[in-house]
Formats: sequence, structure tokens, C-alpha cells
Amino acid sequence: MNTQNKKFGDRLTDTIPDVPEQIHDTTVQMLDDFILREKIQAAQNTKTARRGFKRPTLAFVLIAMLLLGSVAFAAIHFNIFDTMIGTTPKNAAQIMKANLHQETVNNVEITIKEAGYDGRTMYLLYSYRMLDVDTVFGIDENGNAVAGISEEPMRLLSEHHVGWWVDHIWFDGKCMDAPNNSSIYTTGSDVPGEIVQYESWRLDNEETFLSGNVEISLPIGEKQPLENYQKQLHPEMYGDDGRVLLPTDGMVTFTLDVADVLGKVVETTPNITADLPDLTAKVSNVAYTPVMMYVTLEAAVKQEKLDAFIAQNGEGHYLDGKLLWPYSGADVFANWITQLYLVDGDGNEVFPNMAENNGYIYGNNGYSDSWAEYLFPYADTYPSEMWLAPKTAANTFDLAQAVQVR
Repeated sequence: MNTQNKKFGDRLTDTIPDVPEQIHDTTVQMLDDFILREKIQAAQNTKTARRGFKRPTLAFVLIAMLLLGSVAFAAIHFNIFDTMIGTTPKNAAQIMKANLHQETVNNVEITIKEAGYDGRTMYLLYSYRMLDVDTVFGIDENGNAVAGISEEPMRLLSEHHVGWWVDHIWFDGKCMDAPNNSSIYTTGSDVPGEIVQYESWRLDNEETFLSGNVEISLPIGEKQPLENYQKQLHPEMYGDDGRVLLPTDGMVTFTLDVADVLGKVVETTPNITADLPDLTAKVSNVAYTPVMMYVTLEAAVKQEKLDAFIAQNGEGHYLDGKLLWPYSGADVFANWITQLYLVDGDGNEVFPNMAENNGYIYGNNGYSDSWAEYLFPYADTYPSEMWLAPKTAANTFDLAQAVQVR
């Protein structure tokens, strides 16, 4: 088994149930892969006020490869990042592999086009090409690219009895549910009959870290009857850990070499507590991967501030006169925790104009009563001193209300 487990504490266990401000416009695309999409959307909904991904968002255009002869350079282009991030990590070519597998199931050609792993997130791009369908799903009548995908191509794929049929993925035969903060985006293309799937899987949120040559099995082949996997009816389909054993049918399997990735990840644990007006907070973990910087912040509301908030605003969130859930810490410090920027010791932004230049994956990536995550681009060097700090009305950064990152 080429996986490594590591505890990150119980940071994901106490998320509050506020509905995100933005629901991904691709939710309507959930036809026959409904089960997986519902799982991932539900996982995302446990994070409140999540910064909405601009769709399409996530993109990495990558290295120029020197060619011998008369041609000087040719770009290696990874479309997964073009669609899901909207920027180009400098080292994306270090983690990505292309054209990993192809097979045909029920007259549908399934191709694993791109896959990679940065020590925290697995990126995956694959396509279904219905060989008996000559309709182009990604281009409109004017020749313009179409964002997302309609129900019709998903219906056609369903008629081939192909596509996601259960909300799991298997690494070296070990089952995993869709982790929190994972994402899915589906489009057509300019190839007739083709549906393209873009996915990012936050494996660290399931405390799973890959190493070596990992066999990845996706339930995207011929659809299987879900009743065959009900534990009450078929306990033989489950292992001693209560997870589904690797099915023999309906799977598409490929191998991804991630041997050198974990060795390139640098982790720090600052744990410098900041005593702020509404809460105490500290950055408990920073992971520098070849393509991303992940910052984990732990927070605890001050009880007197929560009591004052409830006294002013009422007991909690109501619907039709019924209390849905009481107010909690995240209601008190939401405005602060979602608007933190990465700055150096002089109060200068480390990645200025980040959202405008690089899409919307960066910055706050979700929070709860006790936890928040922030994503930032890779840099060759980072300032010796870094903080998460709020912006003032004067468009400067307030280090007195900041939490130290480095």
C-alpha cells in the first residue's frame, strides 16, 4: 500500500452548517454522476462562506521544452489547471503526467488525459468520447466555446451505461470517499461526442498521502447496480474497516508515479497565538508544495464576544420561526477570517492583485468555528516573515490584527 497517514487533528469535525454564499453553477450538470457530485457538494457545504470558485477557474500552462533541431521550444500544456485554477504554477510539470490510460467501454472511449499530485491535492482530467455520437458539445453554433455542459450529453452517456456509479475512489485497492474541498467541473470539447471531466481531490483532508507508484481505480466504467453494494445485502463487498472492497467490474484503473513528490513538500508549524479582540488564533500548519502553499489556521471565539453577539442578534439562524442552529464563533469572526491577506513583516502583500491575475482559488478556502484554510501560489522564495492580515479602510494591512505565518 503506497499511502501514508498523518493526523491533522479534528479541524474538519466541527464545521458550522451555513450555506455557502455561492453555489457552483455546474450543480445543474449532475445527471448520471449525481451520486458523486452530491457527495462533493455536500462536503463543500460544510465550509461556510467559502470563496466561490470562478468557473471555469483552475489552469496551469506549463514549461517550455527545448527541442533539438530547428524548432526552439514547444509548450507542454496541462488543461486541468486552465479550467480549475486559472493560473500557471511554475513547477506544475514536476507533478503532472499525461496520457496515462485509455480503454473502450460500451462504445465509449475513456481516456485518462492528465493526472498529478502535489503532496496534498490530486488533479485529474479524463474524457468520455461516445464513438457513435457525432454531436459537438463544447462549441456553440457561432463557434464559441460553451462553459459547462447541458443535460443532453449526460443523458447520452447514461444511455451507454457509462460514468460515475458510486461516490468512492480507490488507491492501491483502498477505498476513499470524496474528501472535503474537492471539486468537479464538466465540459464538452470540440471533439464530437466528447465529455471532459476536471477534478481535484483533497486527499489530505482524508489524512491520506500518496507515495511511489500508486494504482488509482475510478468507478467510471460500466455502471453497476448500487444494490449489489448495499452492506446489509452484500456484506462480502466490505472489508474489515467497513469500506467497500475494490469492485471487479465498472472500474477504470491506471498507475500514477508520485515517488518524488512528498520529498518536495516542506511543512512548518508556527503555532504562534494571536490574542485578537474577538478570538484567539494561530497558524498551526503551513505546507509548501511544488505548486501551492497551504495555510491552516486554528481559531477560538472569546465567549464574552459570542454572548454579546447573541444578545444583539438573537439566538441563531431561524426559518419560518424555527431555530435551525444557534450562532457560534464563525458568525462572530466571519468578516475577519474570510478577508485575510498574506503580507510580509513590513505589511506588503506577498502576492499583490492575486485574485485579479490568478483566478479565485487563492485566498480563503473555507472556515468553521475553529478552523480556516488559505491557499496561495508557489514562490521560489518567500519573505522571512509572513502574516495573515486584514486590510484597512486606508487600503493598508493591519498587523495588529494579524496572525503570524512565518
